Amino acid sequence: MEKTKKLKKSIKSLEKNKEAHLSKLEKEPDLVPAVTGYWEKEIFTFERNIEKLKEKLKKK
Repeated sequence: MEKTKKLKKSIKSLEKNKEAHLSKLEKEPDLVPAVTGYWEKEIFTFERNIEKLKEKLKKK
């Protein structure tokens, strides 16, 4: 039960960070050059990690 709680907390935290990145990108699109692909890479990483944690949660 404690692991399930930790997984849910981790998922929530990752989703919050992803949303923060998306809003920052909307507000300041020129902050980091789009050529580097920084934002896409960061957001993809958040999405992938969220999916992995959700899969772990389903297995429990």
